[in-house]
Amino acid sequence: MQLNKQNILNLTDNGLDFFKFVIKDLTQQGSKCKNVKNPFYDDTKAGLSIFLKSGQWMYKDFGNETFTGDIFSFAAQHYNLSVKSDFVDILKNINRDLNLNLTDSKDMKTLSHVDKQLFHILKTPKTEAIEYQKNRGLSKHIYFHQSNAYKNFPNAVIFINHNESGFERRFIADSEELQRLVLPKTQFFGEKSNSFYDAGYDKKQEILFICEGPNNALSFVEIGFSAVATFGATNLPNSDLLKKYAENKIVILAGDGDEAGDKFNTSLALLIVQNNIQIKDLKALVFPGGKDANDLLKAGTLADYENVCQIVNYEQIKQLFADDLQANQNSMDNSEYIIRVCI
Repeated sequence: MQLNKQNILNLTDNGLDFFKFVIKDLTQQGSKCKNVKNPFYDDTKAGLSIFLKSGQWMYKDFGNETFTGDIFSFAAQHYNLSVKSDFVDILKNINRDLNLNLTDSKDMKTLSHVDKQLFHILKTPKTEAIEYQKNRGLSKHIYFHQSNAYKNFPNAVIFINHNESGFERRFIADSEELQRLVLPKTQFFGEKSNSFYDAGYDKKQEILFICEGPNNALSFVEIGFSAVATFGATNLPNSDLLKKYAENKIVILAGDGDEAGDKFNTSLALLIVQNNIQIKDLKALVFPGGKDANDLLKAGTLADYENVCQIVNYEQIKQLFADDLQANQNSMDNSEYIIRVCI
């Protein structure tokens, strides 16, 4: 479907879904939404009216009538854009944030290989992906699905990186089928060093878990935490990307409970310290017996991770992984950045 005003209205319940996207506690009562505070200023009187008129949801602020119009003028306020000069950008932002999967077919010829795959992924149903994730104890549907129509591969769960420049494909298939097709369990397309899976990131939360893979990050999201993931133990983010998510957070490194996970935690700790990223605290989880966050979630013990896992602070990380840190010891010891963790 093409990206245009009418298709957006058709896919957003005539605009109501966008109002609900911006105003999280919006309550509909028939053709009106009552007792609404304007999100664009410090509104104490709940003077904003959202109502259905001529088949389209509109808004009007009786305290400040400059806030009046349809969802597109409302979106212009939300994105700090102009309806007159930035209307296409407003449509694109609504399309992106509500995952409407609309596109201008004229642009298809200029898309990269990754973009073309993403275009088809975003247009396919995700029923099979949902069932696959539910079997892992994951119920929050913040991923996508790729049907087996693409090169006759098995169906796959798709995890898209933070800026839609790449994605991980996790095949919904058993090991025998993957072996027959000569396929790995997961594949990544795009630039790994500039990729975070951030669908479970909540910037309002103080604690941030950093995991090896999307399903482990989603496991922490299931129990109410904010989490991001790299796309594999060796695929570390660049320092600017890490800073964007980790700064001013209590960072808990949550690599898998194996040797690769230990190196993952160590490398991220070094990245934080050597780049002087101003976090509040730093911890690392050591999962028992080669397990990971999703294993604990399925076992019903992830919420008790503080008792189930070993928790180490920065000084303990240096002791546990001394060989990995030796080459960087001098730069770490000379760092003015001090990490203090209370276990």
